[in-house]
Amino acid sequence: MLSTRPRPTVDHSALRCRLRDPKDRAYLHLSGCGATTGTTYAWLGTPRQADLLRTRAEARGEPWPFIIVELEGV
Repeated sequence: MLSTRPRPTVDHSALRCRLRDPKDRAYLHLSGCGATTGTTYAWLGTPRQADLLRTRAEARGEPWPFIIVELEGV
């Protein structure tokens, strides 16, 4: 039997963020390497995914200048 209760809705766009270098204001490229000036080819993901990218870059000894930027601030 199917439930007649409405399913809760989640605004998944609120869970998305971009990574931006605060010095030159460039975004992380969608490939996860390098930077791009616009949002067309900028990485887009969740804060958890962003933290994983940072952890992996630091484990490889690579500099990580990027900070999380919420989509409202982009």
